This record gives sequence, structure tokens and C-alpha cells, in this order.
Amino acid sequence: MGGRDKGLMPFEGRALIEHVIAALSGQCQRIAINCRPEADDRYRDYALELLHDAIPDLGPLGGVLAALERDGPEWRLCVPCDTPRLPPDLVERLWAERGAASIISVDDGERRHPSVMLLRRELTGPLRDYLDGGGRKLGLWLQEMGAAYADFSDQPEAFINLNSPEELRHHE
Repeated sequence: MGGRDKGLMPFEGRALIEHVIAALSGQCQRIAINCRPEADDRYRDYALELLHDAIPDLGPLGGVLAALERDGPEWRLCVPCDTPRLPPDLVERLWAERGAASIISVDDGERRHPSVMLLRRELTGPLRDYLDGGGRKLGLWLQEMGAAYADFSDQPEAFINLNSPEELRHHE
């Protein structure tokens, strides 16, 4: 994003993070934003809890670990800020697929989206072990943990990931 904070990039008249907050507001009891400490001032206006990576520069896994380590319910939903079209039934459908799995992620019929996941807090230790062992790949960790996948092949556009100013413009 040219050095700009991805969550604050404008998309369809508001910041990407605002799309995600709106999509999750009716689905989650609490919402927290994972950001770098130097971005706190920019995210404070959203009046949500701000989390920081327990281990800096890990990418998505740093945010997942920060979410798992906070107090709260047994289950956590983690989603990226650059997925502005999350479905209104995301949590319901992930929850329905949990069975015995401790992680449920998304399959849109063409590909898996490991950065969108519902997971149990009990995975804090296994995630720390994975990271301490040098692991850095989110999809591989989900595989190792025996993740289940919810079928969202009826709405693959809900998981479009916007990673550049060009993609933002293309999808607007």
C-alpha cells in the first residue's frame, strides 16, 4: 500500500477497517484491532481495544497470538483488515463446522483463506511452540492443528483480499 497503513486505506468511501468492523459488529461480542503500537493514535477513534503483536514482525501469526493471549471467551475470530466484504453469517457458518476441530477456516470453493478463522484460546501454547520452532506459515500451522473448513463456495467474493492501491480501485 505504498507504506500506508492498510486498514486505513479508503475503499468505497470509508477505511477498510470500517468495513470489517461493520461486518463483525452483529456477529461478535467484542472486537479488537491488532495494529503496530505507533498506529494506536490512528485507530483510537474506533473506540475498540487495540492489540499489539506479542512477537513483532510475524505477519498474521503475530496478530493471532495477540488475540489468543487476551482475556475473554474460549473462541476467537480472526480476520484480516483487507477483506472488506465479509459475509453477515461468517461466524454462524464457521461455528456450524467446528465439530471436534479447534480451528475452523474458510474455503471459497477455489482456495482456502487461512487468515479468516475461528479458533479456541487453548491453541495459545501450540501457536507459541510453532513460532518458537521457527514456523511462520499460517496455512501450515492450520494444517498441523487439523483445521476444519467451512464451505463458502456460494460467496467467494466475500473473501477478496485487497493488497494494493490498484486492487482497491479495481474492486470499488
